[in-house]
Amino acid sequence: MRKLWNHAPYPIWSLSTLNNTGTCNMNICSYVTPISMKPKEFIVGIYYNTQTFENISKTKHGLLQLLAKDQDHLVRQLGKKSSLKTNKMKKILKEESVGTHNSYTYLRECIGYIELEFYKIIKTSGDHAIGIARMKSYRSLQNKQTLTLQDLQEKNIIL
Repeated sequence: MRKLWNHAPYPIWSLSTLNNTGTCNMNICSYVTPISMKPKEFIVGIYYNTQTFENISKTKHGLLQLLAKDQDHLVRQLGKKSSLKTNKMKKILKEESVGTHNSYTYLRECIGYIELEFYKIIKTSGDHAIGIARMKSYRSLQNKQTLTLQDLQEKNIIL
């Protein structure tokens, strides 16, 4: 039986960040929630002990990409591991069609992206910090079905 918090078909995102030298990193985010309409703001759960957490803590910016249902193969590459230990982007840059927006790399096959400025990082006692961010800009790229947590569960990509 599924846990209560895993019943909703939450969308799956990827957060593209840059380190101080401009090197790109991407991860998977399943904890993303809009919290305000004016200004448009989001809460993003960011795993501790990852390159993404380090990058957001230092630069306060990122590019949040909404993944399409046909991008489920990216979850194993971008999730469950950190660029602190492995070069996740090497395979992505070689095998995926990517573009750039304000120096951030994005996946061209995503549904769209939101450029975020994180103004508060709240440390929690759990495995994720809470990033609160304002939207700086956004761009819709295509009309596709959204990849969801339920899709990943059905394909046994995650439990």
